[in-house]
Amino acid sequence: MSSLSTSGVFSSRVDYFCLVCESRLRDEADAAAHVAKPVHTKNFLTTEYFGNQQECVRKIKKWYLCELCNVLLPTAARVRLHVVEARHLEHRDALAVQRRAGRVLAFASVQLDDRAWNGILEDTCAICNTEFDDEHIHRNETTHILKLIQSKIEYDENQNLYRRVDDNTIHCITCNKLIAFNSIDVHSNDDEHKNLYQSCCDETFNSDEDKIEIETENAVSTHIEKSENVDDKNDIINKKEHSGIDNEKNDIKQNEEQIIKILDDVTIDIDEKSNSNSEIEDILSSIENFNRNDININIELQTATCKKCDKHLDFQVKTIKEHILEHEINKDGDDSDTTEEFTEEMQNGKTSPTTVQEKQVLKKVKAKKIKENSFNYETKQFANKNDMTYFDNEDKVYCNKCKVNIPTSLKCLQEHVAGAAHLKAINKQHLEVALYNNDESDKEQTNKIAAEDFISNTVFLDGIFKCVVINDKICISLLSFNLMVEENNKLKCLICEQKVFTHDFDAHRQQYRHNKTASESFVLSDHLNEFIREIKPQHFHCGYCNSVHSPYSAMATHIQSDDHRESRSSGHIRLQRLMPEIIQHRREQQFNRMMHVFGFMFGANRRQFSDSDSD
Repeated sequence: MSSLSTSGVFSSRVDYFCLVCESRLRDEADAAAHVAKPVHTKNFLTTEYFGNQQECVRKIKKWYLCELCNVLLPTAARVRLHVVEARHLEHRDALAVQRRAGRVLAFASVQLDDRAWNGILEDTCAICNTEFDDEHIHRNETTHILKLIQSKIEYDENQNLYRRVDDNTIHCITCNKLIAFNSIDVHSNDDEHKNLYQSCCDETFNSDEDKIEIETENAVSTHIEKSENVDDKNDIINKKEHSGIDNEKNDIKQNEEQIIKILDDVTIDIDEKSNSNSEIEDILSSIENFNRNDININIELQTATCKKCDKHLDFQVKTIKEHILEHEINKDGDDSDTTEEFTEEMQNGKTSPTTVQEKQVLKKVKAKKIKENSFNYETKQFANKNDMTYFDNEDKVYCNKCKVNIPTSLKCLQEHVAGAAHLKAINKQHLEVALYNNDESDKEQTNKIAAEDFISNTVFLDGIFKCVVINDKICISLLSFNLMVEENNKLKCLICEQKVFTHDFDAHRQQYRHNKTASESFVLSDHLNEFIREIKPQHFHCGYCNSVHSPYSAMATHIQSDDHRESRSSGHIRLQRLMPEIIQHRREQQFNRMMHVFGFMFGANRRQFSDSDSD
């Protein structure tokens, strides 16, 4: 992954362009200098990742830049197609495990044991699938090193890492154990595995702490060396004091002041280093809270920026928290800045306006309480409306659909309700029977036909983009046709409701149960230009987008969206390009069948003639 692409610079071997600032750059050196400028950094903070952050696709203005592949994509639909391509998956998997400072780290937080990484289990090598007599000799053999480099790491949604030894055996790198292929899920949920995984995370943290301690010890040793030099200087000064010369005494005092200053500087340097390290740790522990309050934190550059007011803050927890509090006070106290004036009589009979500070403060407090009460009332209303439980004493809200706790901020609740996880939970909890009986919009879509009756012919095309052409009218991806989606480096079957490894895709889709369930699904025949299947009651699968929507009203909304239209348009364009090849292929098949029939007839006639001649 290029450091320029991670900074929003799209480039080829010759040309460079900053998408964030929309400026052309001369060469790589010019681009590197550009991304270091504060103006670029400020503009870059306004961008964010699109969808899953692990895919590393950044939304920059009207573009989508894949940082892994250095590819520029025009629409969200193209992004969804790109992230399932083999090249992108290879680039993404390559970042899962990296070597840093002599350590093998997975996901930048899990330190892997060196023997486990090399597949060494007592006297057996899981990578080479063989036994050995001497571990040191085997680990340095050419065949082992080459197989280690070529071995592929697989991981699931919980970031459990595995290597495939053979068709029936998996090597768990965290535990350094061989397990049966069909017991992966059981092993992942085992307490022993979870404890070992946590110890790997703790080991990473402890290694980092040791590094900090070593740096501190070096700094202290420097301090001691300098202190010894100071003692030598003091001896010299004491000798000079006996000379009894006033000028030399003054020089001694000046030297003492310089020595004290040197000691103070050394102490200050050590304190600053330790303070900066503890400050970074404090910020890391509070980073989720800062993100919820629209504070953008960049650990590498050590910058903090408020998205609400575009203000650059000091990289300190105290400063950031004070700034967040300022926004809350400003928000709560907008209508409470009025003061009450009244008059008091003067001795000369005139009146003078006087502002009473106590009344003003009291009024502000009352206004703030009213504001807080109205804010809490809005939050409670929103929570009740969206099937959430508001806990006054515990300062949290519990989402009954997603089974998670959410901060009491109204903005946090709104973001959660609009999020994909919450919408997915809602779709799962729809009562299927009730929807059939009660939803009037769903009663309208009664025209259905079995998938096996709807599909008259299919053409499977294997290329850069594996796709299926249905009835010479519809072109969708191979995954979508087989009702499978990409999920955390695995495939999830939507009808069998189970996860399979990518290399087992062909074996799974050829299973009798999978084919039977897919053929028994219904196709909505009312939508002539769509391929919508009802895979479960009131659960509809969009063939072009490879997504499930429930109930039918949600599907009706989906097919009117811009993303769906873009996916459907891409499918039509691909179909137009492929149809000439399909027609040519059919002509060749028809010609071969005719030749086969003609050859059969010619062979039968020839046998008749030979039989008659023999008679």
